[in-house]
Amino acid sequence: MLKECPTCKERKPPSGFHKNRTKPDGLDNECRRCKHIRESSKEARDAKRERDLMRLYGLTLADYEALAEMQGHVCAICGEPEKATNRFGELLPLSVDHDHDTGEVRGLLCSRCNKGIGALGDDVMGVLTAAIYLAGRGRE
Repeated sequence: MLKECPTCKERKPPSGFHKNRTKPDGLDNECRRCKHIRESSKEARDAKRERDLMRLYGLTLADYEALAEMQGHVCAICGEPEKATNRFGELLPLSVDHDHDTGEVRGLLCSRCNKGIGALGDDVMGVLTAAIYLAGRGRE
């Protein structure tokens, strides 16, 4: 059984399409290659970012940019700009830090600091205990 991709018009075997349980045939409409090309464009990534900011944090891209500007485009914890990159070699945007209980946005963090407080469970006592531990080991 071959399936035609509506984008490139090529007929391909099922292995040429990603699985998608929501589709009647269990496969994405667009073939793997066309979907990859479409999702790899900067415009597509920017549009997805805007949708995700609104869905996850209730922020528009303008809200995010205003917060980044207010912080000087650096991490609210370490004061450094983001250094991590995506698979395209582009700098990642600062991560939106939020209270997991209330959903309230606290600020923007670099990947390193965001992962650090996340690993400590966003627990103030855990962070303080870690700081005391490091201070007692000659680290400041």
